[in-house]
Amino acid sequence: MFAGICKRVFLYGLGRGGVTARNWRTLNLAYLLPSFFVLSLAALPFLAIFSSVFLTVFVLELWIYFFFDLVSSLAIFFRMERSATIWFLVFCAIPLVHVSYGLGVLYGIYVHIVKKGKTEMALLRKFEI
Repeated sequence: MFAGICKRVFLYGLGRGGVTARNWRTLNLAYLLPSFFVLSLAALPFLAIFSSVFLTVFVLELWIYFFFDLVSSLAIFFRMERSATIWFLVFCAIPLVHVSYGLGVLYGIYVHIVKKGKTEMALLRKFEI
């Protein structure tokens, strides 16, 4: 159900990551927040093996994210669409979109810096929308 939007958001992030890697002056913290979120989701559970502080930070981060996801989806519910189904879909879509975009930005930066031979357009053709 969410595959199409996740793919499109990933490709948008891929382009944003490529632009950022080509010209660091276009760097904006707001573009990188989802990428930092993805990195923390990957790193903090592993680091929690070594220190409970990382586990605490990880759990706190998830609770804060859950809270803002809930508030955002409820705001949409009350302002636009008073449907429990729509609320649930929005509640699920928000984290998927953030993770898809964050992965796209990271991959776009990686492709530009490490795999200089491949362009974003070649990757877009590979993923074909």
